[in-house]
Amino acid sequence: MGAKTYSRLLEKLKLPTVLFEPNHLSLLHGSPEGRRTYLDDVLEQIKPGFAVFRKSYKRVLAQRNTLLKNQLHQNKSFPMEFEAQ
Repeated sequence: MGAKTYSRLLEKLKLPTVLFEPNHLSLLHGSPEGRRTYLDDVLEQIKPGFAVFRKSYKRVLAQRNTLLKNQLHQNKSFPMEFEAQ
């Protein structure tokens, strides 16, 4: 590069910038699951502990789905309401 030095812009002259990539359009036109995944990925980066919560949530959800599927295959009736533990 050249030997010329440059000074920084004043804070009041800086403009916030947003970068949109082509794959970001899928957030608008894609599935709700894609939007949720994107937001969850962002939260993992900015919220301490969210990654642990997300992993635990996915595990509990998978267990619930397995339980429901097993009961369905065994032709058991489901209670109309589940009580919170």
